[in-house]
Amino acid sequence: MHHIGKPDRIPLAELVVREIGGNGRGAAAKTARVLGISASEVSKWKAPKEKWGFGGDVPTRLKERILDLAKRENLDITPEDLVRGYRKVPA
Repeated sequence: MHHIGKPDRIPLAELVVREIGGNGRGAAAKTARVLGISASEVSKWKAPKEKWGFGGDVPTRLKERILDLAKRENLDITPEDLVRGYRKVPA
């Protein structure tokens, strides 16, 4: 699996899209619908900061909404993931 940035980390943006939207086509659009934002905003999460993106992170204003959804829907997203901005991949 290709990850943005360091190979021992899954960026928060990738983790959130996979957990909310699933894998494959339409995952970002589904994530956007569930969170009540535009698909173009979700695509900015993975864009480099130099190109006005979030570099793999998720906007702070959405993190509480994502955590609430994760608890309600039993998604594999933790408060630690949201604070760090990534998840360590086990060695």
